[in-house]
Amino acid sequence: MIAYLLKMTLCALLLYAIYALLLERENMHGFKRVYLLISIIFSMVVPLTDLTINLPTTTENISTLSVGIGNVVEIVESQTFFIEPIVQAEEKPVISSINYSRLFLSVYILITSLFLFRLLKNCRQIIVLGRKNASIDYYGAKIVLINKKSVPHSFGRYIFINREDYVNGRIADEIILHEWTHVHQRHSWDIVFVELLIAFGWFNPIFYLYRNKIRQNHEFLADNAVIQNDIEVVPAYQNILIHQISQNNRIHIVSNFNYLLTQKRIVMMTRITSKKRAWCIISALIPIFIIASCTFSNKSTKPDTETVIDFEQVITRGNGVSPELVTEYQTIVDKYIEKSISGNSDESDKLYWKTAQLQEEDWIRLYTIYVQMDWDQQKEQKIRFGEALHYYDNRKAYPPNKLNYDGWKIDKNCHIRIDGVEVDKSVLNAHKRTDFFAYHVSSLSKGENDFNYRVDFWTEDGFKKFSRQVFEQPVSIGKLLEIRPDIRFVMEQKNDDYVFVSKNHGSSRGWKEASIKVMKNTENEGYSSSSRIRNGGSSPLSYHRNKESGVDKAGDCNCS
Repeated sequence: MIAYLLKMTLCALLLYAIYALLLERENMHGFKRVYLLISIIFSMVVPLTDLTINLPTTTENISTLSVGIGNVVEIVESQTFFIEPIVQAEEKPVISSINYSRLFLSVYILITSLFLFRLLKNCRQIIVLGRKNASIDYYGAKIVLINKKSVPHSFGRYIFINREDYVNGRIADEIILHEWTHVHQRHSWDIVFVELLIAFGWFNPIFYLYRNKIRQNHEFLADNAVIQNDIEVVPAYQNILIHQISQNNRIHIVSNFNYLLTQKRIVMMTRITSKKRAWCIISALIPIFIIASCTFSNKSTKPDTETVIDFEQVITRGNGVSPELVTEYQTIVDKYIEKSISGNSDESDKLYWKTAQLQEEDWIRLYTIYVQMDWDQQKEQKIRFGEALHYYDNRKAYPPNKLNYDGWKIDKNCHIRIDGVEVDKSVLNAHKRTDFFAYHVSSLSKGENDFNYRVDFWTEDGFKKFSRQVFEQPVSIGKLLEIRPDIRFVMEQKNDDYVFVSKNHGSSRGWKEASIKVMKNTENEGYSSSSRIRNGGSSPLSYHRNKESGVDKAGDCNCS
C-alpha cells in the first residue's frame, strides 16, 4: 500500500507540475478541466497496472538427466523432526503486543468518517436551503432567494442570491450568467468528486492542490462564458468582481468569490491562446503521459526462456545428477542470495537472502533436481527441501490433534483433501480425527499475502497407496508435486551441520528454525541426524539481524 501511495502521489505531482508550467496561464479552460480530472484519475490507476515487456522466448522442457553414481546412499533419521504437530506441541505462548495496524486503521476510519459527515452535512444544508426558500426558474437552473447576506454562489442546480439584493436590482446580469454557467457545465460534479477523494485520502496533500486548481479553473470557465460574446464588457465585469470580494460564503463546497482568485481571474480575462499554441501544448502532453505510464506502472519482463513442465515424466530419487544440473541448481539459488560470509575455524558460514519467497517455476525446478541428487550433492545446497511424509513401512498412525482438526473446519484459507480427493470442509464433520492414519499441511500460497493452504488426510489404505506411488522408484513429476515440500533456507553451515529456516503453513503462520547435526554411521555407511526446532523463529530476511540484536522469540523442541 505504501508503494502504491508513493507512486500515485509522485505521478499526480508530476502532472500537477506540468499543469502549472504549461497550462495554468493559458486560455484553454475546457481542456484544462479535462486535464485536471484525467490527471488525478490516471495517477490513481497507473500504479495498479502491470507493464509487461515481452522478450523473445524459447521453450525449455524440464529435463532430469539423472546419472547413477554407485549405490543409493541410505539416509537414516532418528526421527522425522519436521512434522508440524511435533512443533506445535512444544510451542510457547507469544506475549501479545500493540497491534499498530489495527490502531492506524481505526484512526483512518474515524477521520474519514468525519470528512464524509462534513461533506454530507454541507450537501444536505444546500438542498434544504434550496427547498425551503422561494425560487425562480432560470434556463434550467433555479435562482433561490435567501435572506442571508452573502455573495451569489451556486451548487448543483441552485443559484443562491440574497433576496433584498435581487429584488432591488443590485445583482448584475453578468453575475447571474457567471453562476448559471457553473450550473450548466455541472461544475458541482467535479467538486463532489474531489471532495470524496479528500475524504478517503485526507492525509495526501496532492488532493488539496488539485481541488484548488479545479475550483480556480471553474471560475475561469464561468468568466469566459460571460465575456466571450462581448469583449467590451470586460472592464465593467472586472469592476463588478472587485466589489463582490468584500463578502464571503461559509459553505466550503460551493462556487463563489475570493480575493486572490479574483486577481487571477481579472488577469486571465485578457489572456489569449492561439490555436497553434494550444495544439503544440496538447501534443507535448502525449509523451509526458507515456513516460508517466512507463515510470509509475508495475513493470515486469517475461523470461527469455519459458519452462514447460512435463508432469508425466518420471524421475529416480537419490541416484545423483550430472554436474550440469548441479550447476543449474546453484545458478537458480544464487539469484536469491544477497551475500555469503565465510566463517573462521570457530564460526559457521553465514548466508543472507534477498527474499523469503521463491518464484513458482524456480522452486519446482529446484525440487525436481533436488530429489534426484544423492546425499553428498544435497548437503552442499543452500536451499534444501524436506518431505514431511515418508514411506509407509508399517509406520504408526499419526492423526491430527483436536485443536488443529476443529480449527481447519472453520478456517476460510483451508482446503481439504481425503485420500487424494478434494472435498468440502463440511465433510470433516462426518469423521472423527482418529479416522485418519496420517495428514500433512502444505502451502497453496502464490505470494507473501496469500495464506491459502491445504490439509491432506489419508486413511491407512489410502496412505499405503500414496506411499507406493510417491516413494517407489521411479516417480512421475506430477505425483511428486502433489504435496508441496518444505522449502528450507540455509542460514548457517559448518561442515555438515547447518541451521535452516522454513515457513509454517496453515493456521500457524510464521517461520520455524532448525539446527541440524549430521553424524556418519560407520556401521552401514549411512547418516543419522539430530535436530533442535525453534518454532516461531525469524524469516530468512530477519534471521541474522535478530540474532545480532539478541532477539529470541522462538520456542524450542529437541528431537534426537
